[in-house]
Amino acid sequence: MVDRLLKLMKYEFLGKRKTYLIFLLIYLGVVFLTWARFHNRVSDKDLELITIYIFLMLVFFVGLVLILIKNLIEVNSEDLGYLNLSLPVTSYVLFLKRIRTFFSELVYFLLIVVLTGYFIFHSYNTPFSVAISSYFSKYGTILLIDFLFSFIFIFLIIALIIIARNLTYEKRFLRRLIYAGCIGYLVFGNYLYNFLAKCFPQKLLSIPPFEYSMTSQGLQEGFNVPETDYYVVGVLLKILLFILAIYLYNLLLEKYVERR
Repeated sequence: MVDRLLKLMKYEFLGKRKTYLIFLLIYLGVVFLTWARFHNRVSDKDLELITIYIFLMLVFFVGLVLILIKNLIEVNSEDLGYLNLSLPVTSYVLFLKRIRTFFSELVYFLLIVVLTGYFIFHSYNTPFSVAISSYFSKYGTILLIDFLFSFIFIFLIIALIIIARNLTYEKRFLRRLIYAGCIGYLVFGNYLYNFLAKCFPQKLLSIPPFEYSMTSQGLQEGFNVPETDYYVVGVLLKILLFILAIYLYNLLLEKYVERR
């Protein structure tokens, strides 16, 4: 199983190395153009850095969405395609390949963003760069782990819907059950966490908010990161749901195989 997984991942990355290189060059080009667009165009260096930071955050979220969409398309076209071709690949191997590919691409993108952000922030010696660098040096690791976990979980939820859509008519009850559970979580998941947090208010960890404000040319400017609370019941629920999503992902792939 390990050999098959490694071979699949090897061909996956080798076949897409040009895509990764093009993506890297496009991102670096956007970063440079953004910096060149705003550099020395704003009299206040602090305001200039905040403007660049906000714009790059938009680029960052666009990149995340593209990675998510790309992997969801590949679940439908490549992973299910392996099963259609009756290749000697188990559903568990396909699951590991997809998760590792998605995780590797996320880490690859995040490393690029972190490194470029590091150089940009350290090229400015302003109160904002010092404040936000200090904040993320303390809490960045926890926020990054939480982000990766949550983003992978969202990927699994949407991938379940895609795989369920390809099940046969005989498995329509399972398909509808997956639809209801996944869409229900995406719509009402936050309400469930908030309700459980009120019922069981024990906190595992609390990260304070980041608040920065300044006055430039008579205008009040600022940047805020809200407080993040990690409740024991919420963390346990996320772990259980994550395990359930992994189980359902493999179950649906096995049910899909039965259609052959």
